[in-house]
Amino acid sequence: MQTPFTDPLEPDSDVYRRVKYRYMRESIWRFMSVFGIMSVLMFFFFLNRFSVTTNWSMTLAITCAFGFLLFQVLSAWVNAKRQLKVFLSNRWELTEELIAPVVSREFSSPLDPITTFDLCADAISSIKLSQLLGFPKGLPFSYDPFKGVIFLARYKPSFMGLALQIDIQMQQGQITSVKVRSCPGFTRFFLQNGDAYQWVIKVTQHLQEVLWQKRQAIDAAKREAALEKSALESKLAALQAQVEPHFLFNTLANLKYLIRTDADVAQNLLSHLVAYLRVAMPDMRSISSTVGKEFELAEHFLRIMQIRMGDRLQFTLSCDDTVRDLAMPPAMLISLIENAIKHGLEKATRAGHIHISARQESLHMRRQIVIAVVDDGAGLLDNAGQGVGLVNIHQRLALLYGDDASLIVMPNEPQGVDARIFIPILNPLNHKD
Repeated sequence: MQTPFTDPLEPDSDVYRRVKYRYMRESIWRFMSVFGIMSVLMFFFFLNRFSVTTNWSMTLAITCAFGFLLFQVLSAWVNAKRQLKVFLSNRWELTEELIAPVVSREFSSPLDPITTFDLCADAISSIKLSQLLGFPKGLPFSYDPFKGVIFLARYKPSFMGLALQIDIQMQQGQITSVKVRSCPGFTRFFLQNGDAYQWVIKVTQHLQEVLWQKRQAIDAAKREAALEKSALESKLAALQAQVEPHFLFNTLANLKYLIRTDADVAQNLLSHLVAYLRVAMPDMRSISSTVGKEFELAEHFLRIMQIRMGDRLQFTLSCDDTVRDLAMPPAMLISLIENAIKHGLEKATRAGHIHISARQESLHMRRQIVIAVVDDGAGLLDNAGQGVGLVNIHQRLALLYGDDASLIVMPNEPQGVDARIFIPILNPLNHKD
């Protein structure tokens, strides 16, 4: 004959047995401390109150009282065994904290004490936390901002049931400490069902999540403020990088020489210089650009440099149509090209080639723009990737996109340098919540 249900199996370990026996002893003691003593007092009250019991002997009265106590012990034992099965059915590990009426957790807040207290008070008073604890209509709470204490209770007054006390204090080293502790009240003498442990764990996790989300929001706001400041600095840096005096002076000097020696080449150089400035001037007044505009600017820049360097400079540009209208920071591509010419081709004793490309790819379910500047020049030398221009790109990418963007400089096979910028397609330059 099959049984209607199967009891959960108890773990075969010394730790489990030790905690189990302690739980049984404490459950019987708690049950007897309230119900047992009250029952005995009521028994003697009725023994002395009603005349029907006046003929009872003292031995019979003591025997009845002792039997009643044994009944209470048996009841406590049965209830404790039933609660142990509940623990096993819920797959809760039987620990000292699970069966204790007083449980505490402490963690450090990433915010100052005042902000931490305000956020914790809002979180404790929210319906979301009450629902998390299984009370959809809300729970009584109170707080004292001068002492940095918040109370959350199951009933009002709080000593009638389980309650929590949240202490928020400033510790040494300017660290804000948040301590969540259960205050059992009368439930100290009841059978422990793990509510104190569950309440403390759930409230602690909820407060940590709230504080961390606020910290992330503050960091995002700071990064946005730093971005605005960096945008102004980048605007000036772009103006300086795009119309550097030595670039203009060298180009104009070449133009003056070519006018006397080769009018057709001089006309070509002047056309590219005008086109370069026409594309560059609008970006001087803007904190953002597009991939297409940067490639157009790069082509005119390379045409001018090609006239100056002659056959020593060859280049190709390849930009996918899917990324032409996507936003990117200005002057980054020009900085990579200047770096390739200055440290790669000019230091080589032979002709060189630069290939500039832009495409779109997916990485970890996120789309990004990959801009590559590959040359076959002198290759990586000492302190490669640590120049002022590359460091500036690193810093700007970090401010604009955090960890979502990067610059990678690596050797190109068989010779030269491969520099790549990875930019997320979600553009923060023009995006505001």
